[in-house]
Amino acid sequence: MTIARTLGNFANVVLANTAIVSSNPITASSLTDSKGGVRALPVNTQSGVYTLTSADVGKMVSTTAGVTVPVSTFVAGDNITIYNNSASSITITCSAITVYRAGITTASTSLALGGRGVCTFLFYASDAAVVTGTV
Repeated sequence: MTIARTLGNFANVVLANTAIVSSNPITASSLTDSKGGVRALPVNTQSGVYTLTSADVGKMVSTTAGVTVPVSTFVAGDNITIYNNSASSITITCSAITVYRAGITTASTSLALGGRGVCTFLFYASDAAVVTGTV
């Protein structure tokens, strides 16, 4: 993680998972990591049918067409948000992964994401995920 400005105060910062530096609040004008601002959701905009990649982890994929979720690409803890940037439903196809809709115990291989809908895939294994949102 890189910090754009020198910090004057630290708030319960753990260094190397071993020690708390201080109990003062962190102050900075921006805090970023390799994907951008830590409070911003980076966007990957697509206009055609798209297959998710490991580079999409922690991002929002904005699309107007279908999305394929491949097998053995993601690991436990990975999450990806998909936004349907069209007025029509799109299909999310799950290629050989087990996907459960939140609150439903039946696995799905294909999901319809409604117009202007949003959903998030949370992987709990490389071949299994839970999806929540407007699916």
